[in-house]
Amino acid sequence: MAAVDAKWHLQSSLSDKLDTFFELGPLNWYDIVQSSPEAADLIDGINAVAKDEMVEIAKHCNARFEALVHAHTPKGSQLWLMAPEIADFIYSSSMNAKHNAANRGVLAARLTVLKQAVLALLNTPEGKG
Repeated sequence: MAAVDAKWHLQSSLSDKLDTFFELGPLNWYDIVQSSPEAADLIDGINAVAKDEMVEIAKHCNARFEALVHAHTPKGSQLWLMAPEIADFIYSSSMNAKHNAANRGVLAARLTVLKQAVLALLNTPEGKG
């Protein structure tokens, strides 16, 4: 998340920030796991040992996404007030997109759909057709 935060400070659009997170987060993690001959063991080991750390990472990511929602919606609006739920939707959907993804292209396509859904939901200029 430190690498994501560093790039986010240089970006202003929600679209770019989502792309950055997807590239440095889920897509990068997918690449790492897929390049390992012990991918299944790696995933099982991390899930078993790092449960508490994974919860903390999720909390941190959700807080960052909540701040993004606040930055891209009018203060006090329904969407602004739903920022915690929208943040959780972005994070959990992006992390779960890798499940049963046949390849990186499928994962990237899922993340593109998620990005377009978020941009449309928040009614950003990038999300308008």
